[in-house]
Amino acid sequence: MLRVFKSIGTYLKYIVLCVSLNVRSSISNKKSFIIQTVSMFINNYVFLLFWQILFNNKGGSINNTTMDDIIYLWSIPTIAFGICFFCFGGVENLCRDIVDGNLDVYLTKPKHSLISQLTSYSVLSAMGDLLFGLVCGVIVSRFNILKFLLIILLSVIAGIAFVCINVIVRLLSFWFGDLTNSTKRYTSTVLVTLTIYPEQMFPKFLKIMMYTVIPAIYVAHIPVRIAKGETFLWFLILLAVTVLLVIITFWMYSKGIKKYEGNSGVTRR
Repeated sequence: MLRVFKSIGTYLKYIVLCVSLNVRSSISNKKSFIIQTVSMFINNYVFLLFWQILFNNKGGSINNTTMDDIIYLWSIPTIAFGICFFCFGGVENLCRDIVDGNLDVYLTKPKHSLISQLTSYSVLSAMGDLLFGLVCGVIVSRFNILKFLLIILLSVIAGIAFVCINVIVRLLSFWFGDLTNSTKRYTSTVLVTLTIYPEQMFPKFLKIMMYTVIPAIYVAHIPVRIAKGETFLWFLILLAVTVLLVIITFWMYSKGIKKYEGNSGVTRR
């Protein structure tokens, strides 16, 4: 067990080092970094402003949903999104790296090649998501330190789940070729959209999909339920699903890498 914790600690240090190197190499133009961050922050704020106007016109509540519920949905999932693309931005290039044989670079590194690929790039605008999510977390926690720390913990777990979902769909490129456009639509349009709207808005069949093929529920709605003080059972479910997603991610990668042929790409049938 001690060896496992040491290994986790080593990889955490490696991830921090990679992210810091990515940031240093990317912010040679500090103005660009600031503009991207501020633009994303404002973009998120505009969505919240829209909800605030809507609630004001509807008497403060819509189908038992209040502005607090919306801010919760813009705290944990937004931090999770920021963690995914700021710390593991290489996921955006994973399909191309698989098909074009660019994984060679990471296979020679001492750390796990998948971790190396994911941490090879940081999406700088995702810092705006991180900051916005943290501000929303402070608002809904009412400056309660313990509640804010709970929100951070849930955001990290949701972030890991979100990373795994993004990786899993892209690993399908080992078998089906370049899926860059399809996976981007799935994760950035379908999955993310479902995380920022209240669960009550969705019909039953869509909720079933959100627990299975489009698992947005584990990135947003279940963490929010826990943050609001619902039963501890939801925390165990979230933890179990996240661990399962991590296992599936590395299992799929281990299977897919056997089909990988370096610069000649993936075996095509």
